[in-house]
Amino acid sequence: MLMLVEDDLALSQLLSWELEAHDFQIITIHSLAEARWILAHQEIQALILELNLPDGSGIELITEVSVPVIVISASTELDTEQRVTAAGASAFIYKPVSGEQLITLLNRLLTSDNTVTEQGDRQ
Repeated sequence: MLMLVEDDLALSQLLSWELEAHDFQIITIHSLAEARWILAHQEIQALILELNLPDGSGIELITEVSVPVIVISASTELDTEQRVTAAGASAFIYKPVSGEQLITLLNRLLTSDNTVTEQGDRQ
């Protein structure tokens, strides 16, 4: 089971459809509070996470989980990718994100212990 934490309803619906079409089971939620509740009550294989959420920064959640985390963000700050990888994220993708890009990255992360960059290169 994957968890997508994204406050943009249109994007979360689009990504959910794309993931489900490729046989991923996914829970889509829209806040840190919801994410924490789900994590306390259900086993999650990987987390797809937006950084800027209505109730806080997704970076907080990265440090609280022990599953692969893919961060998706439209942030233009130069150090964003460095901050999320330092917090423990497995990968970072700049928005706009395509479903194909996300699926390729998820498949690599779920079959590997390696960190993967935005372009899908192993580090």
